[in-house]
Amino acid sequence: MAEQTQVPPIQNARLANEPDGAIIVVMPRYRLSESVMTRELGADLVMLELGNGVYYALNTTGRSMLELLLNGADDDAIVRTMLERFDTDAPEIREDLHKLVAELLEKRILIESD
Repeated sequence: MAEQTQVPPIQNARLANEPDGAIIVVMPRYRLSESVMTRELGADLVMLELGNGVYYALNTTGRSMLELLLNGADDDAIVRTMLERFDTDAPEIREDLHKLVAELLEKRILIESD
């Protein structure tokens, strides 16, 4: 029996077949909604979703995660970078990242890119 491949625990990751038959994990790309305004407040980032009036503030840690995500970094790259920048551990970073992505998607501040 063939071994099943597990999809990594990130929002909307999916498996895809390459023309050569290889199976790859396709990670979603994200961007801010077009109706989101941002403003820097010191090291923090404040976002306002104009369509629904949702206000969201990120501290330095959250802002770093979001910037990496918007620049196309995957889960593992974000975890590695955050470990270099902050005094924390990988499981906590990964959990915080997944919570952040889920919250921003729910509030329509973050959307998947095409």
